Amino acid sequence: MHAKLNDQERRSLVENFNDPKSNLKVMIITYNIGSVGLNLHEACDFVILSAPGRNWSQEAQAFGRCLQGPMDLTNVWI
Repeated sequence: MHAKLNDQERRSLVENFNDPKSNLKVMIITYNIGSVGLNLHEACDFVILSAPGRNWSQEAQAFGRCLQGPMDLTNVWI
């Protein structure tokens, strides 16, 4: 996901990622784009933060995208 996607393209990408029948298994997102407002909890089992956020709050928001709603298990690596 990147900043040049319009709202419809972003929604479509998120819907595709959350669809259990989709072959999309990995989503790479920067903090500026993915730390707020995304709901990836339907399909997200792993979160890898490959770079530090500006602060702990930003990092918590980023991996929180996978921790909303019903979930079985989410693994977080920092």
